[in-house]
Amino acid sequence: MTSLLTGVIPSTHGAIGDRGPGNIGVARTTFAEILRSSYGYSTAAFLGTNLGSGPASALAGFDSVVPGFTLADTDDLLSD
Repeated sequence: MTSLLTGVIPSTHGAIGDRGPGNIGVARTTFAEILRSSYGYSTAAFLGTNLGSGPASALAGFDSVVPGFTLADTDDLLSD
């Protein structure tokens, strides 16, 4: 997932195996940061697990981060 969000390969961003996304460094720009700053998009990440947060994480740039999300959470939204 970190490669999709940063556009760099695992050996560069360091999120390999069980280590998770970790700290990718604040010098790396994430896809969410580009969408927000260049195009004005509001961004949200819906995660099945907690992947960390902060300006040096792969989730940097997301306006909202929802950890522990499951598709069962959408039942109420779809029933209307």
